[in-house]
Amino acid sequence: MTADVVLGLCAYTHDSAAALLVDGHLIGFVEEERLDGVKHSKAYPAHGVAWLLDEAGLAPSDVTTVAYNFDGRRYLRALGQLPAHLRQAASRARAVPRARSFTTVHRRYQARMRDLAERFPHARLSRCRTTGRMPCTPLPPPVWTTRRS
Repeated sequence: MTADVVLGLCAYTHDSAAALLVDGHLIGFVEEERLDGVKHSKAYPAHGVAWLLDEAGLAPSDVTTVAYNFDGRRYLRALGQLPAHLRQAASRARAVPRARSFTTVHRRYQARMRDLAERFPHARLSRCRTTGRMPCTPLPPPVWTTRRS
């Protein structure tokens, strides 16, 4: 039976971190700055991921799901709402730069998802969105489910 290996990532933003769950059991979690010495590191948490996988005796090819903490598709959907704002002259000056910014965010998000797909070729990529509750709530399909006794 193949283990369900979920790698949770907060990456490409301040305080990068990684967490690893195997069959629903938390193996560990770590902030990248604790390993690379860079305060508020925003790099991909390479040291953290390597450490977690090593602790579990796993390789990147064993990861079945990568849960990423950011859903850049929201920004692309927001672009569809901009034309309504363009009807008001006061909003027009803000709408065009905002559209450019959203496009940039979405393009970076797509590049990051391609990067994660290359790092973990056998994993399903899932984007998480926060709902004000902890922990991160996965987007459909669920990344993992909590088993209650």
